[in-house]
Formats: sequence, C-alpha cells, structure tokens
Amino acid sequence: MRVYNRRLWQKICLCCVLFLFFSTAHAQWWRFGADSDEPVFSDLLFNRVNALRVDRSLTLGKDELNNGRVQVRGRVEIQQGEIGNVEATLDGGQNWIEIPFNEQGLFAFEFQPQDEHVYRFRIRSFSTTGESSNEAVHSFDFKVSTENGQALALAALHKLIERYAARDHSGFMALVAQDFAGNLSALDSAISNDFRIFDAIRIQATPRRATESEGRWSIQFGYNREMREIRSGKNFTDNSVSSLVLVRENDGFKLRELATPLIFGLSGGADVTTYNEAAAAGHKIILVDENGKVSMDVLGARNDASGTASASGPRGPENWWPSNLRLGAKNQNRLVDLIFDIPGLNTNAESVINGYGRVLESARTANGPWQVVRQINHLHHVFFMNEDWQGPVTFYRVRIKKLSTGELSPPSNVVKVE
Repeated sequence: MRVYNRRLWQKICLCCVLFLFFSTAHAQWWRFGADSDEPVFSDLLFNRVNALRVDRSLTLGKDELNNGRVQVRGRVEIQQGEIGNVEATLDGGQNWIEIPFNEQGLFAFEFQPQDEHVYRFRIRSFSTTGESSNEAVHSFDFKVSTENGQALALAALHKLIERYAARDHSGFMALVAQDFAGNLSALDSAISNDFRIFDAIRIQATPRRATESEGRWSIQFGYNREMREIRSGKNFTDNSVSSLVLVRENDGFKLRELATPLIFGLSGGADVTTYNEAAAAGHKIILVDENGKVSMDVLGARNDASGTASASGPRGPENWWPSNLRLGAKNQNRLVDLIFDIPGLNTNAESVINGYGRVLESARTANGPWQVVRQINHLHHVFFMNEDWQGPVTFYRVRIKKLSTGELSPPSNVVKVE
C-alpha cells in the first residue's frame, strides 16, 4: 500500500487562489438530471485543458504545464440554495483540501506534479444544507507525461489521416472531439458520404507549423491527395495547404476544427468548416457538392468553393446578430468574462436557442488579424466565461453562426482588454 497521504500535501505546493470575479449578468446552466439543490460543476480546467467530461484518465505533456505547475480552476453552480464548500483530493479521497470560492462559484488551486506519477483526482461540493455534488462524475486519474505535446498532436493528425484513408468511419469519428466546433452530425454524414463516393484514398501530409494556444494545437500542413470516384472510376488529385485544430481529451488529442480546404468530410462544406486557410487561396482543389458531384475548382472562385457563406450586399441588422459586447469581469488570474446581447432572440436563463452557435474571435490590434479562439454550438448562454486573456492588450469580438447553413453574422463591436 502506497503511503503518501499526508506527505503528498507536504511535497506538493498547493496554492488556493480565490477568484476576484464579479459579473453583472449570467445565464444559468444546469446539468440534465441533477436535483435543483445539488451542486453541479459547469467548468473544470487543468491549465488550458477542458477536464469537465474526462472519464477515466487525463494526461498532460510537460510542455503544457505553467512553470512546472498545474492550475485546476472552474465553476460550481446550484439552482436552488447556496454553495457551502468546494474540496478536492489527489490521492483518491485519503486527504481532502478545501478550496476557496467566490459568490459566482469560481474556484482555483494549483500544484506541482511529479512526472509520470498517477494522481487519483476527485472534486466535490456541498450546499449549505449538506447536499453533495455527484463525486463520481469528476473522478479520474491524472498524470504528467514526459512526452512532448507537439509530437502527440502531430501523431494525432497522422492517425486521423490513417483512419480516413482506411475508410474506417467509426475509427475516424472516435478521434473527433465531443465539442467539435462545426456541426458534429454534419461531419458524421460527410465522412459517410466521402466513403460512399471515394475509394483508393491516399493523403500525404507534411506539417508546416504546429502552435499551441489556450489548450488547442493548430497545425498547418501541406498535402498531396489522390482519390478515386467509385461511380466513374476517375482519379482526382490535388495538392494544397490546409489546417486543423486539435484539443486534448481524456484519451488523447481529438479533432476540434477543420479549415477550408477540407481534408476530411468534403461534402460537409460550411456545416463542417469553421475558418479558411489563407495559404490555400488560388489553389485548385477537389470539391463535392450537396448532390455528391465531384469536381475541381480554384479555392475562392465560387462561394461553395470557399466553404463559407457570404452576404449578397449591404443590408440592415438581422435579429440574430450580436451587439453590445462588454467586459463582465477580469480577475488577477488573467481570465475574462465577456457578455453580449442578441436583441431578436429570447436568451433568458431558461432558454436554449437551437440552430445557432456563438463564436469568439481575438486579435492583438483593433483591426486584426482576427482568429477564432472558441466556438460553441448552442446559445444557452450569451457570454464566454473564463477566457484566457493573453495580455498586455487583447481585442475581442463575437459572431453568431447559423448551424444549418454555416452563415456567420457580422462581428459585434470590439472590446479592448488590458
């Protein structure tokens, strides 16, 4: 039997950080099936990695630590009543440490893990009347691997290509993130369509750049692709540049975003892609339309070639366009809370607006260039919480996305955070 219960907390420098986070307005979130007086964790991050839905284990690379440390932060909420305490353990429950939290339920603590040591993490909360959160929901093993995060991300890219070339639908979809930024069902259908349309798929990808930001690995790669259309027996080939975004989940890196030109799910178009790879402009690529017709066209020559919808000219604001983006709060741990309005949609605390998603973009200057830092495919909230402010000055703006068509609203006003 391992004996490190009390010594664990002596060796690990556990610094509890009370969030100084005050917000003017928040929509309520609630987990389906939870009692109204039961505390529920609605956010849980290990540094920049989302750990809210980790099942059995979570592994971080050494390059994903902050000065050798892990900060665990998040939010606990309760529909009726008040939160009484929050506590966590790293040894399966032998020792618990109480974590300070504020009136919004925001909490954080940090520790310095040992390489390859398995920590049996659990976190729980009690209401002031003694009701407990479901401890089993957030109970998993955690360790820091000596492997390099970039190497693991690149290996995940090649695994996606391998499963796609093998026309392995279930194997490919197992490598897609739960919070895929495009339309997940559309991607599922598009992959199935690809495998009905093509065989003899060969893709050679050469990574050009791999960068990490806010827990996401963005990989730009050149590719040579050859595919045979089953119906005609004709071979189609193209070579261009594309990119994708990967996030770490409990069992490894998963696909979160796809750029145009699409390397996977060619028939998915705007329902699947969330941004354009600028380096591919003017390249001739393989396209599949909604009827399954295969063609070659220059990227950007037509709206459908770009994979994004475009406005047909100036027009007035529509009722689903965002406005009045504002800073709800900023705290000492470099987290910001951004709130916005959608005048034509009912986004009160009890509403879930189906068919729309929200997209957050950031830039170093007010004029861009802009990059997508988060996309969520529902409108249960009209805010982005716990965004990792990079400083010293960051500009933010919001767009709304129609999930059925991929159409993006014009951007909201720009907010400066410094």
